[in-house]
Amino acid sequence: VDAALLAGQALADGKRLLLPRCRTDVPGLLDFGCVTCLSDVVPGRFGILEPREAVCRPPEAFAPDLILVPGLAFDPQGRRLGFGGGYYDRLLALPGMARAFSVGLAFDFQLVAALPADPWDRPVNAVVTDRQTTLIPA
Repeated sequence: VDAALLAGQALADGKRLLLPRCRTDVPGLLDFGCVTCLSDVVPGRFGILEPREAVCRPPEAFAPDLILVPGLAFDPQGRRLGFGGGYYDRLLALPGMARAFSVGLAFDFQLVAALPADPWDRPVNAVVTDRQTTLIPA
């Protein structure tokens, strides 16, 4: 799901927008960069737009209210099938992220009945698709 429209609206509304950047020295870990316009981003390691490295800090430096989480598939329990790097499971497990509301972004066809879960997997609080919004019971 392309979240550029959401990012642009957040900036237009004067929100502080933190975007993830994959660490080049430690696979599986993300940093955040606070961007003020979409020209502050560059193609990153996986071809996804990321903030410039100079504006990035470790996630422990922030306490976001909302985290948008990508995935290949989501189920009604908030479990997700990611891309295999563990980036978002590690991020969501950090103490500073505990109060953030996490939302999986997907297309409706990416919703499945059930996904397997490992002990380190972190479910999202809601899943938003092009057709529905599902709040996950706590």
